[in-house]
Amino acid sequence: MSLSTLINSSFKKALFTGSNNEEIIQAYCGGLNTETVHSLCSELEKTLKRNKFPKLIIKRAFFLSLEVIQNQLLHGSTDNGKLQYTYFICSVNENDIRIHACNLIRNEECDPISERINHINELLIEKNLQAHYLEQLNNDSFNSKGGGGLGFIKMALVTGNTIGHEIVKGNSEYSFLSVCLKLSHATLDNTNNINFEEILSLLK
Repeated sequence: MSLSTLINSSFKKALFTGSNNEEIIQAYCGGLNTETVHSLCSELEKTLKRNKFPKLIIKRAFFLSLEVIQNQLLHGSTDNGKLQYTYFICSVNENDIRIHACNLIRNEECDPISERINHINELLIEKNLQAHYLEQLNNDSFNSKGGGGLGFIKMALVTGNTIGHEIVKGNSEYSFLSVCLKLSHATLDNTNNINFEEILSLLK
């Protein structure tokens, strides 16, 4: 089965796996470029405004979607035909905004990415993620490698929730990385000791 068939099948499955009380407000499957990234994020922002979401939630959702899709664009792999397979789905219910994103990665990246996300989740639970993020910003060696891991850290900091992820093998060279994020409608409490306005200013 081709990679394009697999990503389209996964995309269609993801569209129908949400709960009955969830409404999909944005869904995209295809290649990415800078113009597509900003178009998707701007459309999501407009949709949230039309539905009268609180300004802080809109601000965080816009930042989160931008971080997720840019991460797909910059760090997602392309197959040998130079095609980049991705999808992005945003849904809402009375409690949460949920983002489900998927992109191609090389098989040798599977374990390191999974370990990185698990480590970020552990640091978030232990309330040490913000300090870890600041350490990474000052790590010249880390930054010289492109800072791909910073994207996942930002996602966890902005949502205040752990990152759900799944990796499915596509073929002998590539796999699909799916990331699931949840952003509360209400202003989050400080269960993770995170000041979101401070975080947003740091992450710009």
